[in-house]
Amino acid sequence: MLKKYLSLLGFLSLGPMVVLAQVNDKNRPEKAFVQRIRLDQELNYAKAINLAKEKNWRLELNTPAGKLRLVGVNSMGFPVYEQNYSNAVAAATTRANQLWPGGSSGLSLSGSSAAMRDKLGIWEAESQTPLPGHVEFDGRINQKDNTGSPGLHATHVAGTMVAKGVNPSAKGMAFGIPSLISYDTRSNQSELAAETGLLLSNHSYGIPGGWNFNSTDNRWEFYGRPNENEDFEFGYYSPLSQIMDSIAFNNPNHLMVFSAGNPRNQNGPAVGTNYFRPNAQGTLISAGPRPAGISSNDSYDIITHYGIAKNVLTVGAVTGIPSGYSRPSDVVMSSFSAWGPTDDGRIKPDVVAMGVGLLSSSNATGNSYATLSGTSMSAPNATGSLLLLQEHYQKLVPSNFMRSATLKAIAIHTTDEAGGQAGPDYAFGWGLLNVLKGSQVMSQALASPAPANRESLVLENSLVQGGSFSRTVIASGKGPLVATICWIDPVGPVVPEASYVLNDRSKKLINDLDIRITRAGGASTLPWTLSPDNPSLAAQKGDNTIDNVEKIEIIPLRYHTKEPCKGATKLIPWSSVA
Repeated sequence: MLKKYLSLLGFLSLGPMVVLAQVNDKNRPEKAFVQRIRLDQELNYAKAINLAKEKNWRLELNTPAGKLRLVGVNSMGFPVYEQNYSNAVAAATTRANQLWPGGSSGLSLSGSSAAMRDKLGIWEAESQTPLPGHVEFDGRINQKDNTGSPGLHATHVAGTMVAKGVNPSAKGMAFGIPSLISYDTRSNQSELAAETGLLLSNHSYGIPGGWNFNSTDNRWEFYGRPNENEDFEFGYYSPLSQIMDSIAFNNPNHLMVFSAGNPRNQNGPAVGTNYFRPNAQGTLISAGPRPAGISSNDSYDIITHYGIAKNVLTVGAVTGIPSGYSRPSDVVMSSFSAWGPTDDGRIKPDVVAMGVGLLSSSNATGNSYATLSGTSMSAPNATGSLLLLQEHYQKLVPSNFMRSATLKAIAIHTTDEAGGQAGPDYAFGWGLLNVLKGSQVMSQALASPAPANRESLVLENSLVQGGSFSRTVIASGKGPLVATICWIDPVGPVVPEASYVLNDRSKKLINDLDIRITRAGGASTLPWTLSPDNPSLAAQKGDNTIDNVEKIEIIPLRYHTKEPCKGATKLIPWSSVA
């Protein structure tokens, strides 16, 4: 497979060097590609509606985590439901507030540049749309379909992204953006494929897996295949994962941001309590008392479908940090946020952001607000914050935007350490998003004229099959030397649901790029790796043959005396998950 558009992000004095690769030279997808996706999704939905009548499936049902809506059917003939995963502290947590006017960066970014018009999108489940007349939106919602109605979830998510700050506590991350493109998810696949001008889109919805409490029928349901004690959908690279990777491959500037999901405290009834699960025909039936052997949702490997895709940014939820990050123990995991890995061992979620107790706009009235928790809230916190980095890039390099791989690499490259051990893990991903650090990397790397002692590199180059790229850098010793590569990978192979082997470790990576930092004497440092078979183990240095992101960190000895990373994964109470 030809590997193209190698993007190199690097740091000289302080050392962070990021290499990103893009493997597609098409600027716009072919019309046939969009039409095929639209037709496939419409036919699948029609099949689901017909089967719902035949098998008495509910079209919608309520759960503690939000409403589920029938959206399709899988290859086994089972119903596929979709749900929404349900701001000042959020901005402080990702440091977006430091990019705003008056912030420490001095950049005065808010998304208000004319070049940001129609560059940010939102897709919402349950046929929801943001309340267009809310005072926080000021007529900036560009609703592109007409199938939905204003909903709390959509209005809250959009507010976290773009609310202008009538209520200063509810100001959105990109509060000055001229417009926000909005869709519901009825035809999300073809709409995403056709929206070739977007830079970022937020997707605070997903496919539930494992245990789910159906409050419409007042019962616990387990969504695994018949006679299996674990839901195969957790970690499964599915047709939905594949289509997201295909869309990203054909729209190389568009980074889709998905919430990781909220299943970790949805753990089913007590052993011996009656529950429901699908039979071989896909009909939910009473399965009798819950046996002791069925797994719960309370640990690793509980992300599904959209969030499993290689080329999206999957975001988990942590508590807010009002005064800003200072040490790993500041980053406290929520009680609900889904953890990876993917079945093939890739690191998910990619990053974490604030998803607990966010105040944002509400659809109750045109000037009302609500507080919600969920990865539905952490995803727009990340999406709106990252939009500011694209605006910064456009000012540094006029008439240009970063490729999605470049933006994703900067995001991962500049995360704040989180979790109990150095390096990435399957709970916090690569760490807490920090767009202030991201902007500093970009300023150092891209400012013109170049600083006398440039401390960062951001490069987007080409790499052919079997080729290599090298760059000599000099580390000053002022801080860690860091190098990161990221690339848009072609779609991976999908095994049909009926024949999929639970937790299949077969690789989904197509292009295996490698990064090394080699000292003058010849000794090389390898990137971080994790073990899907031992997900709680600390990251090690090794040859990463799984992820389409690789990161190396070389920390000077005197920086090893920082406070130990303790207490970062304790659980916290929460009021609601939307």
